[in-house]
Formats: sequence, C-alpha cells, structure tokens
Amino acid sequence: MGQGDGLSATQSCRAAAEILAGRPAEHRAPPAEALALLDALGYEASPSADDRDDPIVRANRVALLRLAGRLRRLFRIVPPDAPNCLFFGGELDVPGEAAGTVSLSGAWSSPSGAFERCIGEGAEYLSQLERDDDVVARGPPSAVPHGIGPRPLAGLLAMLGPAAAADGVDL
Repeated sequence: MGQGDGLSATQSCRAAAEILAGRPAEHRAPPAEALALLDALGYEASPSADDRDDPIVRANRVALLRLAGRLRRLFRIVPPDAPNCLFFGGELDVPGEAAGTVSLSGAWSSPSGAFERCIGEGAEYLSQLERDDDVVARGPPSAVPHGIGPRPLAGLLAMLGPAAAADGVDL
C-alpha cells in the first residue's frame, strides 16, 4: 500500500471512498491504486444485485475509507510469527485540545476485517473527543429529542440516578 510512484495509502483510501460512494473523479479513470485497494479489501467497486451489497454496509465502508484518508500513515504489518493473521497499523493526527498523534492497529484473518478494526479504532477514539459542532440538548428526557427507545432510556436513567430523570441530562 502506498509504495512506489503512485498514490499514498491515504490518498488511495480517499479515492477508493469516492469510487465506493459512486462519485469517482470526473473525466478521469479511477486510480489503479484505489481499485486495487477495493479489490484487496473485497469491496465491490460498483453496486451489485447481490444481497451482500447492503447500502448500510456500503455507507459504513465509505465512512471508514474517508477516515482512513485522513490518517497521517496507514500500513500493513506482516508478522513472521503469525502468517495467517493480517494486521493494519495507522497514525491519526488528533486536532484541538487533545492534539497529538494516536497509533491505531487492527488484526483479523481477512484484509477487510483487519482494516475495519484499525480504522474503527480511530473512529472510536475520535468519538470520545468534544467538538465545537457537537449537538448538546439539555432537559428532562421526555422533552429532548434523543432517539433512544423507551427500554434503553429507562436503563440509562436507572444508571444515572433519579436526579437525571427529574432535572435532565446533557445528550
């Protein structure tokens, strides 16, 4: 990935995300590196009639590829002592108050599984950081449009205690 004179691994991910999303660069053939990446991950470049090509799965793959395109580095690790296990590693530059570089890794028995676990680790890390455009609602749970079902909400409120149900919580 990202070797030679072609696209870097992260550039390949950005291009692959657009191909998978159905928006390849206009008036140009898709980059060979991006098509090779999609093939290596087992992602179909164009939607098929196959039931496995679920639109939600496809959207998640596009999102993971776009996040991978934001990494400082993305690379495969080939461990000599684990020939049947595939690893991806990456480095994510974190903006804002938590600025720094975070190391990512993912392992699985398939390239797509290892890739998705590596990039998913980055998504999980980023989801914990507060952003200026985060949506915060305050108020009693019955008055805040939160999208949480009644049973999960009851369980959450039970964990937070009686004051949360009466006074409200930040969602």
